[in-house]
Amino acid sequence: MDKNGKILIVDDAKSNREILSEILNQYTVIEAKDGYEALEYLKSDSKSVALVLLDLVMPEMDGFEVLKYMNQNHLIEEVPVMIISIDKDDKSIEKAYELGVSGYITRPFSSAVVLKK
Repeated sequence: MDKNGKILIVDDAKSNREILSEILNQYTVIEAKDGYEALEYLKSDSKSVALVLLDLVMPEMDGFEVLKYMNQNHLIEEVPVMIISIDKDDKSIEKAYELGVSGYITRPFSSAVVLKK
């Protein structure tokens, strides 16, 4: 991954965003507390985002809705998305891949796995 690109972490839990930011401290990290905030950032500056780490389970706008928007607006073709979620359900994982994600990491996760992927 290009170290000049930004990683957008989208998770409603501040503690999860903080943990991921710490793991990825060698990169420029941007945080969004929900899907709406993530999409606003992507609409304004998707070219600078090298990767989106997206939680699926969030209030108001969940990760699937973010993925649908990204597909409808062809952002999924420009910006890879990696799911980081507690949801281990096969249907959710299959749906995420159908919507174009590059990978799926379940929580709790290890820093080695996050950095490797």
